[in-house]
Amino acid sequence: MWAPRVAKGKAMLYDHAIKGFSGQAGVMPPKGGRTDLSDDLIEQAVDHMVAL
Repeated sequence: MWAPRVAKGKAMLYDHAIKGFSGQAGVMPPKGGRTDLSDDLIEQAVDHMVAL
């Protein structure tokens, strides 16, 4: 499920994770609803999920 997202590049993944995203698969709020987290921590979480 992540392959098509990863293929679009980390910059897009970071942007969607930080700013939120609405698409066919559903809605993700900015920072997963944890607006108290830093952008850097969100990027680290994206990197971790991509590595899995």
